Amino acid sequence: MLDERHRTRKFPLKKPTDFLLKGLVFGTDGRAYSPWLSSLRNNRRYAYYVPQSKIAGGAASSDLPRCPAGELETVVIQHLRSQLRSPASLLEHFPQSLLRYPRFDEAAVLALLTNLDSVWDMLFYDARRGLVQTLIQRVTVGADKLSISLDMDGISRVVLDMLKGIPLKTSVT
Repeated sequence: MLDERHRTRKFPLKKPTDFLLKGLVFGTDGRAYSPWLSSLRNNRRYAYYVPQSKIAGGAASSDLPRCPAGELETVVIQHLRSQLRSPASLLEHFPQSLLRYPRFDEAAVLALLTNLDSVWDMLFYDARRGLVQTLIQRVTVGADKLSISLDMDGISRVVLDMLKGIPLKTSVT
């Protein structure tokens, strides 16, 4: 009887973990944005990042916008990937401990970061989410601007993990 009465969902439930930027989005007031799914409208659910101030105090309590999740995530991913495509500017922000690492080779690091962008579209969702959570420190949303801060410690950890696969250069005398 259960099999006969079982209804398949037209739309799979979206899990909170499906939000790429969960925990990274904040308003200019310093308060977090929360992932939010609308109720079903026009046979579709809409995903947003909503400022906590609007959740706690009502829609009129803040001038910060609620952001469509797909649009915000796209902008942040495009920024991250553009940084990976031309990573030379990232090198000057690496900690000295990474620059002194025995396997550190500037050309290799630039190639590794550029390759990370080139394989991005082939990564599974969970791998992309993990990278975003590691490489992005904070996304700050204002009434008329967006600020994206990269996590240099996270980028350094990713670079260090990638460098561990490169053999040590030995000097021949």
